[in-house]
Amino acid sequence: MPPLSSNTRYAEVVDTSFNKQRSTTMIQMFSNLFSMIATLFGAAERGANAIDSLAKWAEEETADFEKTAAVQRQAKLIAIKAELKQVS
Repeated sequence: MPPLSSNTRYAEVVDTSFNKQRSTTMIQMFSNLFSMIATLFGAAERGANAIDSLAKWAEEETADFEKTAAVQRQAKLIAIKAELKQVS
């Protein structure tokens, strides 16, 4: 810190120091803000990937259900045809 020759000089040093501190604080604030935004985007991406995985699982389950229902319908048709042959 330079030698103080008067109260005015002291005020200038304090003001300069305060502005540097404020500038550093603003830089840190923006850095933290961008870090937070990047973290939120990462979390949103992971959430979207989880939803995509659940949707794929649901599609596979639906396909299996459809195949099972088709087999059951076919078995019922065969049973009905066999019953009709016995009646006629």
